[in-house]
Amino acid sequence: MPYKDPEKRKRYSHKYYQEHKKEMSAAARQYRQEHKEEIRANHRQYYLDHKAKMNAVSCQYRKDHREERAACDRKYYEAHKEEALAYQRQYYKDNPEKMRAQSKRRDAKRRARKANTNVEGLSLDDINRILEAGCFFCESKEGLTIAHDIPVSKSGDTTKPNLFCLCQSCNSKMGVKNLSEMLSQTRLSFN
Repeated sequence: MPYKDPEKRKRYSHKYYQEHKKEMSAAARQYRQEHKEEIRANHRQYYLDHKAKMNAVSCQYRKDHREERAACDRKYYEAHKEEALAYQRQYYKDNPEKMRAQSKRRDAKRRARKANTNVEGLSLDDINRILEAGCFFCESKEGLTIAHDIPVSKSGDTTKPNLFCLCQSCNSKMGVKNLSEMLSQTRLSFN
């Protein structure tokens, strides 16, 4: 560099860039094409090294620009409505288990909000583990639902220890009773 003074160097760099803009852009574009995987790996590594900071910045940005982002999302959705609906339909067809689990979580959250109870996030794996066991009473593997030991209507939480699997028939027989009340009532048959 011909200048040691930072201000002169800055002016010189700016002037040089303005005079050689096309060549520099072409060189940068060519470099990105030739080193695509290396650049991607560097970005991935940077993300892993700075994940917490990047998530915090992203979260803060979303909070600060909530209305702008919502307006932009609405505008995009209106412009691409058919594509979005087609993608959504296809995703529902390709991932029925995820959609059922999401629906069950949403319903549980809604019921918990209504009853002022806590909802702990359940993953798809947690729900699948509960459902794999089969019905607690009749051991059926058909028409399974997730039931609460302490019902949501009685301030039961939607947490792993409070959930177990019942078939639809046994779940409707159980009603709003808890598991111990159900087991103590020997007059009801779950077969």
